[in-house]
Amino acid sequence: MLFIGLPKSVERCICGASSGASVARPVAGRRVCPPVALLVSHPGAIMTQKELGEGMIETLPDGPLDIVGDVHGELDALLALLAVAGYDEQGRHPDGRHLVFLGDLVDRGPDSPGVVRLVQRLIDGGRASCILGNHELNLLRGERKAGNDWFWNENTAHDRRYHPWNWADPAAGPEMLAFFERLPLALVRSDLRIVHAAWHEPSMVALSALPTGGDFGELFTRLDDDADRLLESRGVVAQAKHEKATWRHHFADPEVDMPMLHAVGQLDEDRQMLNPVRVLTSGVERRAAQPFFASGQWRFAERVRWWDDYTDDVPVVVGHYWRQFLPLDRKALGKGDPDLFDGVSPRAWLGPRGRVFCVDFSVGGRWQERKSPDTAPRSRLGLLRWPEKTLVLDTGEMVGTVGRGSAPRAGRTAPARCRAWLPAGAAGPRSRPRSDGQLPLPLHVPPGPLPRPAAVLRW
Repeated sequence: MLFIGLPKSVERCICGASSGASVARPVAGRRVCPPVALLVSHPGAIMTQKELGEGMIETLPDGPLDIVGDVHGELDALLALLAVAGYDEQGRHPDGRHLVFLGDLVDRGPDSPGVVRLVQRLIDGGRASCILGNHELNLLRGERKAGNDWFWNENTAHDRRYHPWNWADPAAGPEMLAFFERLPLALVRSDLRIVHAAWHEPSMVALSALPTGGDFGELFTRLDDDADRLLESRGVVAQAKHEKATWRHHFADPEVDMPMLHAVGQLDEDRQMLNPVRVLTSGVERRAAQPFFASGQWRFAERVRWWDDYTDDVPVVVGHYWRQFLPLDRKALGKGDPDLFDGVSPRAWLGPRGRVFCVDFSVGGRWQERKSPDTAPRSRLGLLRWPEKTLVLDTGEMVGTVGRGSAPRAGRTAPARCRAWLPAGAAGPRSRPRSDGQLPLPLHVPPGPLPRPAAVLRW
C-alpha cells in the first residue's frame, strides 16, 4: 500500500481519523497539510511495481560538505564560488571536502549546458553529489517554462529577455536528461537531510513506499493524473473550472482587478500536496488569502514556511526559495508572492529549533542585474559549509550563520524517525561536528561590476 499526504479535502488519514480531526500542527494559524492519505492502489490508480527509478533517497558521504545553492545557469558565478571555497581544477579540496548541489542547476542564466557539464564531471569524479530540483524536473516532463528554452531550442519570444545564452546541443539532450533522471530527490545521513524545497513527512512516507524501476517524469505525470481523478470525483475540478470561465483570459494581465478564486486556489493546493515529488521539489503550498501576480500570471495558492512546523533533531538544508543576501526588488524579479523571509536575517537558521537553512540567494535573477552593468549585483551564489555552518559566497564574502540548533552528537544513535530515512547500511558522522566555525563579517565589496576573481578555475 502507498500512502500520499493529502490536503484537507480528502476523507481519511493514515491513523484512521477523519480529515476534520485536529491532527496537523498549525502554521500561521492554519492547517497546512493534515496527515490524511490516499491509497494509491484504489481502483483508479495506475501505479504498479517496478515503475520508479532507484535512488530517490540516497546516502550522503561521510566527512565535511559544501552545500551549493541553486545555480540557474550562472557558470561564472559557480567557478568563482569554487575558487573562493578552495577547490582546484579537478574539484579537489585540500581538506577533503565534498560538494553537494541542491538542484536547479539550470534555466535563466547564460550557460546552463556548461553548469550541467561541470557538475556531471564532478559527480563522475566522485567529488560531488546532486539532487533533483524542480527546474530539472520540468525538463524531464517536457515542460516549456520561462527560462528553459536554452534546452528546447525553439527561440520562443518570451525567453528572449534572458539572451544571450548558450544553447544546448540537441544531440546532447538525451544524455543530459539521462543525467537528471539519475539524480535522487533527497540525500541523508544521521546528522543532515538535503532536499530541494521541503522535508515533508507524509511525502517522505509516500516516497519510501514507492517501488523501483521506471521514469521520474512519467511517475510525476501519473501521480498528477491520479490526483486529478480523485479531485474530479470530489467536484473540486468542476468548481475550479466554473470560476476560471470568467477570468481565464486575464490570468496573464497584471493590471486586471483579479478577485480571489477560492476553488481555483483549493485545486492548486490539492494538486500540489497530492504529489510527493512535487512537494519535495517545489514545496508545501496552501490556498492564498488573496490572489497575487508572480512569474507572469495570477496565482491563488502560496508557498508556506513549512520550517515553522519542523521540530526534528536532524537539520535540513534546502534551496529553491529566493532568499536575499542583500535587499532585492522581488517584483522586478517576477516574485509577487509573499516574501517568506521578511524580517529574517539571511544568515539565520529557520524554524522553532533553528534546524532548517535555505542557501538560495536569488542568483537566478542575475540575468536581470546584468542589464545594469554599472551596478554591483545584489544576488549571490552561495554554499553552506557543514558541519561548520558557515556561508561562502561567489563574491568573496565568508560569514557565519546565526540561530542554529545543535546537531546530533557523534556516537549517538539517531532517533527512529531519523533512521527511517537512512538507506540500508547508512552510517552516521564519524566525528563530532564543530561548533566554532564562525568566520569574519562580510568582506568589503567595492561598488560597480564584480571583478572576476584572479583565482577563478579553468575547468
